[in-house]
Amino acid sequence: MLNRNPNPDIFEGPIRKPLIRLALPMLAGMLFNLLYNLVDAMWISMIDRNDPSWFGGTGLIFPLLFIAIALSNGLMVGISSLVARGIGEKNHDVLDKTAESGLAVGFILSVIIVVGSYLFDKELITMLGAEGDLYQHALDYFHFIIPGTAIIFMVHVFGGILQGEGNMKPLIQAMIIGTILNLVLDPIFIFWFNLDVRGAALATCISRLVSLILVVRIFLQQKSSIRIHWKLSNISLSVIKQINYLGIPHAMGQVFMSVNVVILNRIIISVDETAITSFSLVGRFDQLILIPIFALSSAVISIAGQNAGRGNIKRVREVWKNGIFLGSAVVFSLATVLVLSAPHLLSLFSDNATVIHYGTMQMRILEFSFVFAVIGIIGRSIFQAVGYPSPAMFITLLRTLLIAAPASALYVFVFDLGIKGVYFGVLTGNSLSAIASFFYCRYTLNRLEDGRLEVLTTKT
Repeated sequence: MLNRNPNPDIFEGPIRKPLIRLALPMLAGMLFNLLYNLVDAMWISMIDRNDPSWFGGTGLIFPLLFIAIALSNGLMVGISSLVARGIGEKNHDVLDKTAESGLAVGFILSVIIVVGSYLFDKELITMLGAEGDLYQHALDYFHFIIPGTAIIFMVHVFGGILQGEGNMKPLIQAMIIGTILNLVLDPIFIFWFNLDVRGAALATCISRLVSLILVVRIFLQQKSSIRIHWKLSNISLSVIKQINYLGIPHAMGQVFMSVNVVILNRIIISVDETAITSFSLVGRFDQLILIPIFALSSAVISIAGQNAGRGNIKRVREVWKNGIFLGSAVVFSLATVLVLSAPHLLSLFSDNATVIHYGTMQMRILEFSFVFAVIGIIGRSIFQAVGYPSPAMFITLLRTLLIAAPASALYVFVFDLGIKGVYFGVLTGNSLSAIASFFYCRYTLNRLEDGRLEVLTTKT
């Protein structure tokens, strides 16, 4: 049940102020997570700075972990969109049943992921093209990180509720505490207990568990405007269907991204196995570019979803335009810093000259293309907010498996561009899909505004 509206400026007044205010807590939490990822990468690379297989092994299995992350993010987006539109419509019945219904879905998904990962661990790692030390380090890390994937689902259920109501601050505080704990535990488990990459994975699992406990306390202490009654009777098949309808396309979009990374990894390994380490390392820095976009996208879902629930499409359009403007400005600034400092940043994590060379080349070719990603990610949030997630899924499919992967293979194997071919393939996917996203989103908003299309309403 919704007891109050904690963000009245969502519905009226200048739009940039609530966008920035709701995005900042998410930005802070993501920056702490980025700090963890970079420090985690540094500790892992320190196991043996001249052997790239340690870090390469942990980076190689990211597509597998990303599938669990994709499903949990889909669950979070489905819940967030449902809650936002439920608040706008003042549908208290849906709001009362969303948490328990989401937890039921999360529990089932986490069991499937954990059991499946342990049953087919070796086959999954082999599928990624790993051999020798790369295979062993990837397998060790995978075994210890699997339990942490189950925790992600539970955290994202509660996170979806808080994001939908525009109340991310207590969630981010819990995540920051977990991240700080992770930073402390990493060197202890990796070096003191001599667990190498297994220690890094174990530290991650423990920190995620602590974050989950703190998130649950938010609702037990009633710091959310939406109350959870913790009743099995509140599990609603209708609400579950709505969560899945909204969440599955988002999850599938992220699965497409994961499959795309697997394909790109195989292409990269065929060119030079060392390049997989630089590709994984630069991916950590790419998060610095993506974080502001994702923070803005979470604010977009909250504001656009609640206004869509009230039928205020003009304000939804304002959210879309301002989200793209703010995101592009921040991304361009950060990309400039990364491109100018690329060799110096990469040398902090590797002494291998080839890794630094490939990574620098990748940054200089790709970082500014994330301006195109702003258009796609903000557009995706608009589709989710109004209850039509399938176009967002299609645009992601277009960017990854329909453009980036085939283009990379064409540039590498037909035009013989070497590792540059992969970078140009990703650039091609980013730019062409951004054009499609912009025009498709504008077309959808026009139809909503003139009544040819209606916002999907919540129901029980």
